[in-house]
Amino acid sequence: MKLRDLPLLLLLAFIATALAPAQGYHRVSQLLVRSSGVQANVAPYASILVCTAGTNCASQPNIYADAGLTQQLSQPVIADKNGNYSYYVGVGCVDEQYTIIGASPWRVQNVCFTAAQPGSYSLTVAALTYATQVVTTTSIVVPLNPTGSPMIPVCTPSGYSIPTNIFVGCDVSSTGYLNFRITNSAGTSAGNWAGATFTMLYKFL
Repeated sequence: MKLRDLPLLLLLAFIATALAPAQGYHRVSQLLVRSSGVQANVAPYASILVCTAGTNCASQPNIYADAGLTQQLSQPVIADKNGNYSYYVGVGCVDEQYTIIGASPWRVQNVCFTAAQPGSYSLTVAALTYATQVVTTTSIVVPLNPTGSPMIPVCTPSGYSIPTNIFVGCDVSSTGYLNFRITNSAGTSAGNWAGATFTMLYKFL
């Protein structure tokens, strides 16, 4: 790529975006730049700064090397010799800022991922009397929609007959993780249901 052609930089992202079920969004892409005419060259060892959407890269979300969002990566991400890069993130949309040798950084806004796929979670019921049992997950991040607000979780119990006085549902915790709620509204013991383990199916809207 010739320096005189750098003002013609054009991002041609070949994106393969996948979602690890119920956990992080997986961003897999390749950075290409236009050199002259219609020719595109890979951008080896490019620097990719992953930014919180709409902040002009004043802030950056945590990014990870794994779908469980446990192995945090440092920023920026460095592409390999073929311009390939990947990371996991717990939000639905990000901005990406690219830097290569001999050119000023440029940015692509609102790199958004597909809606979260449904998943399942195993719950064990406590003995509830006029009480609500709240189970806050530590691995299921509630994704954000393109406006930056949490998506709406919807939960359905499966594999067990739920007593009529028991209500199950889910919401978003203060830290952005998925909450499951089991409520006994009748003031009686959950009876034989207490201690039972069942599966909660969930999805995000």
